[in-house]
Formats: sequence, structure tokens, C-alpha cells
Amino acid sequence: MNIEKCLENYCDAFYHEFWGINQEITDDELLRLQAIDFLHQYAMNELEYKEICTPVMQKIFKSFGEIVFDVSAMPMAEIIKEGFEYFSYYSSPLFWKESYELILQICKEYGDKNIFIVERENCEKDPDVAFKIKIPVYKSWEDVSNGGYITDVLFNRPNCNYYVFGDSGKWGKWCNYDNSLSDYETFCYKYVSSPVLEYKAYFSEYLIK
Repeated sequence: MNIEKCLENYCDAFYHEFWGINQEITDDELLRLQAIDFLHQYAMNELEYKEICTPVMQKIFKSFGEIVFDVSAMPMAEIIKEGFEYFSYYSSPLFWKESYELILQICKEYGDKNIFIVERENCEKDPDVAFKIKIPVYKSWEDVSNGGYITDVLFNRPNCNYYVFGDSGKWGKWCNYDNSLSDYETFCYKYVSSPVLEYKAYFSEYLIK
């Protein structure tokens, strides 16, 4: 991620798309300082992304080259690697307090030290501003949600897709917020545990059969 490009790009997104106004009308320096601090703490550089994050992501999700579309297969079987169980549910945004804290319990179960958030890049977006985030699991919701306009965009912006997973490589979720029908997420896991069941129960009203 290029931090300077991100600050400019997501400042525009925050003011124009969320509020329908120009930045110059409401230039809140505090939001910018919070955004800068968030990116400096959590944004991955290219080396970190390639050497630390990508190998874990490849344990969970298939790369574009590995995906073979089969009309007889469940859609998620085309994205998630073998050896994982999974369930899908209608949901957005990416995180809120309760869902984040449930994920932290899953991280504790699987022994994760970090949560990765990787935006799926597309040809319409500058790859330098696609989110590549690493959050240590000791960070509370109050810590990660205090990132000015960056966290507002990251956690709430529609029309984006994300891979979210722990560094154990034992769980992940595919977040499809660029769907013409309805936003949904698919959570996958290596084995059933109490935190996973609690997470599933939290979304029980929204499960996709």
C-alpha cells in the first residue's frame, strides 16, 4: 500500500461517497491524523505482503490460476481450498464491534497473532490503494475503529471484496460486497470449535442455505 496515495484516495471517497460533500467544506484535521496513524500501524508494505501474508492466504484460498469453474459445484468450492468446512451468510459491513470481538475469540482458539485483511484487486482500481492490512490480535475494537476516515471506508464501503484470515492459516472469510443480488460472506475453518459455533450462531438468522 502507498500511504500517501491512500490518504488522498480515501479522503475523497469518505467525503464524496459517504457524505456527498467536498473535502474543502469539512476539512477535519483530526480525521486525517487518525487515518495517518492507522495506516502507519497496520498497512503492509509490498515485501511484508508477499513474504508473510501471501503464503498464508494461499493455504486457504485458491489463486485465480487454480480456480476451475464448475456449474455443478458450490460457488465457494471454487474459491476455498480443500480441507476446510464453510458456511455463508448475508452480511456487511466488514467488521463492527461484536463481529470483530467474535473473530478475536476465533484467533485465540487457533493461535493467531495477526488478522490479515486483503482487498481483492480489480482492473478499475490503482493497486497501490487496495487495502493490505495486518492487525495484531491484541488490538481492541476501540483501537482499530479509531482510524479516521480510513476505517470508515475500510469497514463500511460497498462494492469491494476482501479476504480476511488469521496467520495460522486455519480460518478465513471471503467477503463479497460487490454482488448485484446481496452482500454476503463465507467463513471457512479447519475444524469445529466453540468460538466458530458462537460465530455461526451470531449470524444464524442470515445463513444462506
